[in-house]
Amino acid sequence: MFYLLAGIFGGSITSLMSALPIAWVQMLAGLALLGTIGGSLFQALNHESERDAAVVTFLVTASGVTLAGIGSAFWGLVLGGVSYVLLSTLRRT
Repeated sequence: MFYLLAGIFGGSITSLMSALPIAWVQMLAGLALLGTIGGSLFQALNHESERDAAVVTFLVTASGVTLAGIGSAFWGLVLGGVSYVLLSTLRRT
C-alpha cells in the first residue's frame, strides 16, 4: 500500500523534497538511516573477540582517509582485516 501511495504522490513528494533546504534533506536522510547504522554497529560489536577489529574497520572507513588515490572503504577493510588477524593470533598464544 505504501508503494502505491508513494507512486501516486511521487511528483508531489519530489517537489516537496526539492523545495526543502539541503541541510533538511540531509538531516531526514540521516534520521532514516539511524536504525540501519545502529543495527549494523550492534552486529559488528556483538562478538567480544572481534570487537577491536570491527572498531578499527569502522573508524578508518568513517575517517575518509585517502592514500595513494584509494578511498577509506578499502583501507578500512584492509586495516580491520590486519587487526583481526593480529589480535586473533595474539589471543591464541
